[in-house]
This record gives sequence, C-alpha cells and structure tokens, in this order.
Amino acid sequence: MTMKKTLAACIVLMVLLTSCQDNEPSGNHSNKEYQPIELNPAQTRVAQTNNNFALSMMKASFHSYDNKSNILYSPFSLAASIGMLANGADGSTREEILKVLGHNSVEDINSFYQLMSIRLMEADDRVELALANSLWVNNDISVKESFASNLKSFFDAEIFRTDLSSPVSMDKINQWCAKATKNQIPKFLDNVPGGIFTILNATYFSGKWTTPFPASDTAERTFIFSDGTEGTVPTMKGKIGKTLYFESDCMESIRIPYGNGAFYLEIILPKPGMAMETVVSSLVQHIEIPDYELEEVNATLFIPKFKFDHEQDVASFLQGLGMKAAFDMDSADFSEMVDNKAYINSIMQKSCISVDEEGTVAATVTGSMMTSGLVRQMEFRANRPFIFLIKEKSTSTILFSGIVQRP
Repeated sequence: MTMKKTLAACIVLMVLLTSCQDNEPSGNHSNKEYQPIELNPAQTRVAQTNNNFALSMMKASFHSYDNKSNILYSPFSLAASIGMLANGADGSTREEILKVLGHNSVEDINSFYQLMSIRLMEADDRVELALANSLWVNNDISVKESFASNLKSFFDAEIFRTDLSSPVSMDKINQWCAKATKNQIPKFLDNVPGGIFTILNATYFSGKWTTPFPASDTAERTFIFSDGTEGTVPTMKGKIGKTLYFESDCMESIRIPYGNGAFYLEIILPKPGMAMETVVSSLVQHIEIPDYELEEVNATLFIPKFKFDHEQDVASFLQGLGMKAAFDMDSADFSEMVDNKAYINSIMQKSCISVDEEGTVAATVTGSMMTSGLVRQMEFRANRPFIFLIKEKSTSTILFSGIVQRP
C-alpha cells in the first residue's frame, strides 16, 4: 500500500485558535458574550507563524506512524516551550529557534504569550482553558536572574529547585502535571528527569458544544478505515444552525462551535479517494480560507466519538526543521540561561483527547529536558477519514494537532 493511500484514511486532529468564523450560539447559551482577542501587528505575526509551525508538525507526522496509529499533538504547547527556551538561548542557537518558529524576536514571543495567557481564559465561560508553565532547576545549578524573570513575567512560570536525579523530583513533576491538566495526564515522567533543567508547559481545554449532540441519537454507524475496509463505530448525530462550510477540489470542511462561539471544532474531510497528505499540503499553502469563500449553512452532522492519548519525543521533528544547535553538546548556546554548558537532551510531549455528545476535553504536557448569502440546508456525514480543528475566532494559535485513524 502506498504512503498516500495509507494516509488517506487518517483522521487528523488539531486544536487551534484562529479568526475566521462568525457563528452565533444556539441552544444552550453562554452567559459571557464573545469578544475578539485583539493583537498588535507583531502578535498577529506570531499567531500566524504558529499555525505554519503546527501544520509542519502535521506533515512530519505522516512519516512517523503507520496507518493504524492515532496521532495527537499540541503545537501551542510545543511553541510555548520553545519560546521559553529561546529566552535562555543566544547566538546561532537562538537564531535557529526563531527561524523554526518563524518569529522575528524573543520579545515578540514573550508579548504574544503574555497576552494569550490572560485573554484565552476570558474568552468563554463555557470553555475551561488552563495554561501552566514551570522551570525545574537542579540544586547545584545557578539560573540567571534575567532568564528566571522573563519566564515569571511573560509565561507566569513557577520555578522549583530539586534534585533532578532523585525519584522524588519525578514524583513532584508528575504531581504538578496532574494538577495542571485536571488529572488528564497524571504521569508525565516514567523515569527521573536527570540533567540540570526541566522546562514544562501544560495546556488543558474543556469545551461544551453550543448545541450538544443528543445522546439518544448516537448509534453504531459505518466508518471506512485506512485500508478501505468498513466497520461500525459509535457515531453522534446532531443538527447545527448557521455555521460555516467550505468546499474545494480536494476537501470539504464544517465548523462546530463551543459555548459562545469563541472556540470551535473544524472538521476537514478529504474528498473520496483524495490522499490526506494532499489535503494537508493544501492547508499549508492556504492556511487561512478567505471569508468570501465560506458558505453559511444549516447542517445535520454525523461525527464519530473518540478518546485516545499519544506521546512523542519531538526532538527529531525540530531538528528536521533546522533547530539543530540546541541539541548539540558542542554547539548549543544557552548562556542567557546558565553559565554552565547546557544543551537539550529531549523534548517530550504527552497529550490526550476525548470527544463526545457534550463536548471536548483535551490536555497536553510538553517537557524540555536539558543537560551539561442564502442559508441552504445540507447533510454533512463524516463516515471516512477527516481532519478536524478546534479554533478560537480571533487568533490563529494552534493548541493541539493529531491523527485519528480508528475512531
């Protein structure tokens, strides 16, 4: 079986924040009215380049997994983690980090995350979003005050001192991750972290649909798997009013709002016989669909329920994009962080997702370990592999991305 045929059967999951929808809440209403997040030009650029980074992650995943694996990433969490690392880097190490992220300066990164850490929490009172950052420093290491100050000021990071070679440190870090993700990721580390630093980002999302799917309408329905065989999976059915729909030669997409409409799930369904890789390439080229190409529709939805988790060392992905010096003992320059010679040993990410009739719960932890018109009625049936995105109206920040190959 060819790679394209294999990947054509993938379901790709991304949790994003972006700015292209005009949904009005229906059914159960949120008390808080939707207010767009306003970004200055530099912050807007960070948001846009973060989406490019997210789609690069999705493309890279095609070469990492077979057609039976579900994939889930949080580009937002990874970008935040790398942003914190950038504050401690200098020279070519910093330049490579900025180039991989597509940002002009560390100051732009700091400004963006400082704003988003406040505004994302305020966007919708029917969506619970929690962001947490921390720096774990080995007892015998002196961290530079300017680095610690930036992490506290711009990323609201907690700073802990511990013996990173001790099992006690592993337990403390796992407890921090469990608390930060509402116990969705209770055990991030399986071994003691070691090294001199561990930098963590935790991102938690829990959103209730604007219009829930009736549980009584959920039933076993046909799904076409990667190899062309058919099976039945628990599939939700529900109606949605006045949402946005898009169709091109290779795909169609529809948006399903949470709460007051500040966040939404976007499902991108490849046309029959169209390779998933082709669709992702199209998204990379046209990351933002112009409003005039979006059609307002009413729709009956058929969406599979699913729940899974995923973990991955993303170091090779970042090195493939050009972030090489940070992982090299001789080349790494983190002199803005510490006087000791330091380099990144690994960057791990663990994520989980659950989608059901009530809404969506998703969580992730990323850990960087360092050592020395007319409204027409339509039916939208997602009974074959599709891409879906969760977005916030007014920015383009991607929170999670992944591939579900078997709902």
